[in-house]
Amino acid sequence: HKLFDRYDDCGKYIYDIAITKFIMDGYLKQNNITKKVKYYLGILNSEYIYDGVSDFEEVNNEEVISFIDMNYILNDYKDLIFEEYNKIINNIFLKKIEDTYSKACKEDCPYKKVCFPFLNNLDSVESLLVPKKIKIDSQPYDVIDLINMGYKHITDIPKEYLDNKNHIIQRNCIDSDEEYFNKEDIRNSIKENIEYPIYHLDFEAFQSPLPRFKGEKPYMQSVFQYSIHIQRKPLVCDEKLDNYYFIPNDFLDHRKELVEKMIKTIDLSSGGIVLVYNKNFEYSRIKEFMEFYPEYKKELQNILNHMVDLLDIVRKNKNSDTISFYHKNLHGSYSIKKVLPVFTDMSYSELEVKNGVEAQVAYAKFKYLPKEDIQVLRESLIKYCGQDTYSMFKILSKLYIKSQD
Repeated sequence: HKLFDRYDDCGKYIYDIAITKFIMDGYLKQNNITKKVKYYLGILNSEYIYDGVSDFEEVNNEEVISFIDMNYILNDYKDLIFEEYNKIINNIFLKKIEDTYSKACKEDCPYKKVCFPFLNNLDSVESLLVPKKIKIDSQPYDVIDLINMGYKHITDIPKEYLDNKNHIIQRNCIDSDEEYFNKEDIRNSIKENIEYPIYHLDFEAFQSPLPRFKGEKPYMQSVFQYSIHIQRKPLVCDEKLDNYYFIPNDFLDHRKELVEKMIKTIDLSSGGIVLVYNKNFEYSRIKEFMEFYPEYKKELQNILNHMVDLLDIVRKNKNSDTISFYHKNLHGSYSIKKVLPVFTDMSYSELEVKNGVEAQVAYAKFKYLPKEDIQVLRESLIKYCGQDTYSMFKILSKLYIKSQD
């Protein structure tokens, strides 16, 4: 049953509540507290649209959130939680770490690389390129199966089991310690997709459980910042002089101002493209802007019509299923933070804001800090978002040079 599957999208929340109840019951019993505690699962209405005016205390609760009584279900969960509790206590007493790799490990457990140190290696089976399955005797096995069968590294898998072209390329890169670079594919991708000027674009957004501004829904990605680096010809773009950005001085609604300034900066009247990395995020945000500000629908649609995904150029030509580039240091990932160190000596490690989560945390502080402290955070956010767009220029330049050799 999905409600009792801790890995299911619904079951994981009920599992969390069951753990909370187990801890609370123990605390109440230990302290001889007879107070009755009830447990509910609150579900936000993903279709609720904030009108930008109403106070949430005045809004009908059922419009925004529903509460589901979990007490009956949690009683049935009691034995399962107690069993897991005993297992944990036993492992602590025996100083034992579970040696079975499970779905719990795969779901981004923060301690899995402690339990399974081999996952830190660049050739761990977990870094298999998609599809992350290997056929053995015509039977497909995923990463969990492979690890528990003893195939901890990609090099542990017999070569005859590799029938996917991308897996073979990945294995050869690991064995030879050399990168794979298909010059023709990448050269063709650049020729087909790149047109100058290039507007390298990146957004930063804030997710709030309750929508903050008019038109937003719960947990909607609310854009508060962008960076644009304008590249007017091959290999030429100044990190500072060619950088255009927007970021507010407070925690208020500046979305329309952001959209207007972005449209003014991205001038496609004489051609050009808008280059992003992993297109879905920026594309989706601009579609939302079109709903918020229909008066700018034409200009925003024009940006979408000229949007190109650099990830597709790095990873593979659109006319092929085979990757165009691979390096063992990618560890199976084509995220910009994995690709950048392969092509350049640039790094995010020395920045004050190093990733999207830290960017959200920094922006959230705008609500509470004095202006002088906000300005310090603004500078950190400008550098972080600017590095994303300048990194795109550097990656594209390296691809361009290597494909011409």
